[in-house]
Amino acid sequence: MARIPGKALPWALVLQVVMAAREHWGALPPRERERLREIMKRTKGRPQALTAADRRELRHILSQADLPGLAQRLVVARGRSLGRKRFR
Repeated sequence: MARIPGKALPWALVLQVVMAAREHWGALPPRERERLREIMKRTKGRPQALTAADRRELRHILSQADLPGLAQRLVVARGRSLGRKRFR
């Protein structure tokens, strides 16, 4: 089993994150997904390589991705993986 230094990797949680992200990615229109891929490929994922126009376009695309809904799903998934343990 793969390990993170000092901790076991919670595979069920990783799978839930991947599935939720894929669902939200698929909710974007195909044209927006392709444009996002183009921008990320051209800038190699570096924020400092984005132009002002790229930043505006990314904000527009990501506003359609329902990121708050994705975050909520991930928080719920994390809570389920903890079982009855509580945060302090």
